[in-house]
Amino acid sequence: MSAAPARALPEQVRSYRAKTLHRPADHPGRPVLAWADPDRALPELHLSEPTEPL
Repeated sequence: MSAAPARALPEQVRSYRAKTLHRPADHPGRPVLAWADPDRALPELHLSEPTEPL
């Protein structure tokens, strides 16, 4: 949980995840932010079978 305003959360998650690359032992969490913006259309999702070549 964060005390930051909602619009600041994507940058906070990006910043934390960047720190996990440099010092993973100090940053054990791997947060993910799912963001729904009602003013934008949902992106198309293209899934493939992991064993199939792209």
